[in-house]
Amino acid sequence: MTPPLGIEHLSRTYRTVFPDGATTQSSYSSQDQLSKQLDPDNVTTLYQCNAKGELEYIVLDLDRGSMIAWNGTDRITKTVSKRYLRTVCD
Repeated sequence: MTPPLGIEHLSRTYRTVFPDGATTQSSYSSQDQLSKQLDPDNVTTLYQCNAKGELEYIVLDLDRGSMIAWNGTDRITKTVSKRYLRTVCD
């Protein structure tokens, strides 16, 4: 059975296996943005982008809920970037 158009591209997960047998697992959204990463110690890091597609939050998923717990135990880091325009006049 063929899935409906677009369903197969909602997310992708890649696994990397190291020579010692340790693995990492990275999941990407349908917009090709890293959304979740599982390291060899089974610690999950979640990533959330803003409407412009820029990385906005990096979250250490301490409660292992695979979702950002805004009022929970997850450690949330907000990424702030500022861009300045410099005008040079002759």
